[in-house]
Amino acid sequence: MIFNADKGGKYTSQAFPGMLQHAEVRISMAERLWRKGKYEHLYLHTYTDGRELHRGLGQYFHAYNHEDPHSSLNMSTPYALWK
Repeated sequence: MIFNADKGGKYTSQAFPGMLQHAEVRISMAERLWRKGKYEHLYLHTYTDGRELHRGLGQYFHAYNHEDPHSSLNMSTPYALWK
């Protein structure tokens, strides 16, 4: 299981992550992901409706997780490391 969290004191204190790690839950901080998504995709595209937005973001996040290597992950994809 992966727990996605936004920035906040309850997530950065030792007690909360320690509880998740003890239960063998992987922790993912979503703030960096959303910042990248905004600047690399959302601000560069114009969508006419919610369905188009959903489709475009779905394609972006699929590529982010499955296709694009990340330097912070030693040029692996998030999917390759967390599957």
